[in-house]
Amino acid sequence: MRAPVVVALLLSASTASAFVPPTFKAAPRNRATIVQQGELYSGANAGDCFTWPSPWVKQHGGYSGWGGWYPANGMTGVVIGTSKHCFDPNVTIYIIDFGADHFAALNQRGIRLE
Repeated sequence: MRAPVVVALLLSASTASAFVPPTFKAAPRNRATIVQQGELYSGANAGDCFTWPSPWVKQHGGYSGWGGWYPANGMTGVVIGTSKHCFDPNVTIYIIDFGADHFAALNQRGIRLE
């Protein structure tokens, strides 16, 4: 008789908080500079290999959403979150906001955190 009550309480508690995808973590808004442009995931917004903070950021986070803009070595932006890569959980992907609706995803070898 107690088991259903416990299950009901657990379900109630788990749905009370906002859902955050398990592979995305909001990050302190550190600055990051691109040091190795080759570590950029320019087509990442076309797939689902890692989790973006929102559909809007994903739409503006790759080649198809940049409209002629392209991230380059030396550019600095703000880290808005991290995600693990779908094929290699040891790789951390940093989602960076470069302003003017330009976002990019780079792995840890491609940036210098400030």
